[in-house]
This record gives sequence, C-alpha cells and structure tokens, in this order.
Amino acid sequence: MEHILNIRQKGSDNLRKPTYYIWRDNYSTQEEYEITKEHYIKMGFRVVTFKDGRNDYDIQKGIRAVIKNHIIDSYD
Repeated sequence: MEHILNIRQKGSDNLRKPTYYIWRDNYSTQEEYEITKEHYIKMGFRVVTFKDGRNDYDIQKGIRAVIKNHIIDSYD
C-alpha cells in the first residue's frame, strides 16, 4: 500500500514536492525497490521509505499520531 501526501513548507524546495510513501517490504529485491523509488523521484515526488511496520496500516493515522506526539512533546 502506497500513499501520497502533499506537504508545503516555506523555505525548503524538497518539502514543496508531493511526498510518496513506500514500504521496503513490498519489494522482493533491492533493485526492484530502487527502480520504483527512482521512478517516483523522476516524476517529481519526494520519496519516503518505511522499513518497519505493517504495509497495510493506514499511513494517514500514523502521520497524525507522529504530529500529535511531536506537538505534545514540544510543550513538555
């Protein structure tokens, strides 16, 4: 399962690109993974690879949890 997320942040060209999330476990070989990653980079995406966790997990829930934990940690 792969997902796309648009992130816009002032001052960073890399973060102005849409982000494409892929799971390393979805590819049986390193070569297959690298080909896929390069394909999305050439299309203009910033590619983020998850090496841990379940690839069938809803990435949006995971991203929300990371942001929520970061905000909570920022005020402690």
